[in-house]
Amino acid sequence: MLNKDYKFYLAFENSNCRDYITEKFYVNGLGHNSLDYNLIPIVMGAHPDDYRRSSPPHSYIHVDDFESPKALAKYLHLLSSNPHLYNQYFEWKSSGEFINTYFWCRVCALLHAQHPKPSRSYRDISEWWAPTTACNNGIQRWPQLSQSPNHTLITDSYK
Repeated sequence: MLNKDYKFYLAFENSNCRDYITEKFYVNGLGHNSLDYNLIPIVMGAHPDDYRRSSPPHSYIHVDDFESPKALAKYLHLLSSNPHLYNQYFEWKSSGEFINTYFWCRVCALLHAQHPKPSRSYRDISEWWAPTTACNNGIQRWPQLSQSPNHTLITDSYK
């Protein structure tokens, strides 16, 4: 159904934080479903560098790469009407560049390594774990919208 009716998958995170990428992207966008479906994930949440580090090249579209929602929509329309450009987003599936990193095996190897890292201490563990600068409410994304009287910007009211 998805592949027949849609060309894009919105993988928008509920938090705009560094290194915060959930199953919305990995499972639904690039995971087992992606082998059956040719849907391009459109992502919003983590910083674009975070997606670049953890994803196959040219496998998604990040909203921060566009100056406005209108520019993003224009690009999606172009992709939708141009099969050659659209299909370039799936070339990674045959490249072999995206492999299982065997995360738990790597953790085990690090724990058993003969060269332990020097110990560190932190005055504020909360700031180290989740620095106040790691998240934002998306307000700097497309700032011109917050200045426009024709648009309402929705932000978290419980801060």
